[in-house]
Amino acid sequence: MLPAAVLASAGPLLAASPAAADTGLPRISTAPPQDGGCVKPSRRPPVDAPWPQQYIAPARAWDTTRGAGVTVAVVDTGVDAVHSPSLSGRVIPATAAAGTDCIGHGTFVAGLIAAAPRPGTGFAGVAPEAGIVAVRTTAPDGTATANSVAAGIDAAVARHARVIAVPIALARSSPALVAAVREAGRHGAVVIAPSYASGGTGTRSGDAPAPAAYPAALPGVLAVAALGPGGVPDQKLAPRTAPDPAAPGNAVMSVGPGGTGSFTGDGAEPATAFVAGAAALAVAAHPDLTPSQLKGALCPSEHTSTAAGLRRHERKA
Repeated sequence: MLPAAVLASAGPLLAASPAAADTGLPRISTAPPQDGGCVKPSRRPPVDAPWPQQYIAPARAWDTTRGAGVTVAVVDTGVDAVHSPSLSGRVIPATAAAGTDCIGHGTFVAGLIAAAPRPGTGFAGVAPEAGIVAVRTTAPDGTATANSVAAGIDAAVARHARVIAVPIALARSSPALVAAVREAGRHGAVVIAPSYASGGTGTRSGDAPAPAAYPAALPGVLAVAALGPGGVPDQKLAPRTAPDPAAPGNAVMSVGPGGTGSFTGDGAEPATAFVAGAAALAVAAHPDLTPSQLKGALCPSEHTSTAAGLRRHERKA
């Protein structure tokens, strides 16, 4: 049985628990603050047992593995490796700049993947002993291009990441991005990306789907959709890129830059973190898994949530 299957052994789903409701936490997004500065540290402590942890129950896998020995790359805005104690000692910046995070999105995602439990709080990452390679691929305004994401994936591969989280949805691809994704697969890494942008990559007209999102639309990439509290689908736009798994993405809580406080965020971008964490648990226990085998374990059938799909896998194991 893959350890990731244990994530499906969640308790009762909470559709309207206090943790699932608006907590008043400061928000993290893919864009910088409107005042043009950096995200200010949060002074809000973590809420107990955020709803995603009750939904996918990652602690059920921790007796088997907590992701130790697996490197997960976060190709995003950087990761604050100094002021995030729950990630302390497990973040390796690919460059000096990648060890800081003005926008906060990369730190938020890294926390969902690998934040260590802290006494007195109910929050932890899915794989709390996994290592993080921080790769900054965005400009100061939070934007990225296909070529910058390609360079980020290449940097992740060069640092031997087996799981590459790219919480970025682009409207266009490029030959460099296609080649980077292909090369990642050749090196045994799986790329995980959102199947649509949280702000909407376009406005849907009638039954027209949203534009395809890259790198999610490329062959071999796990394309992730978001779920709301209780596992309710939260796609405001029907993505042309058909999602593989779906994972918690609405009213999600995690750490951020600048201190120990908590933030909240929404969308398919943070949902990629839960899938990346589950992938890290699986790879930690089964290092010989190929990207296609790992993808099959995480989404054994099309158009299913990660938790629901893993439930079926667990019953077969």
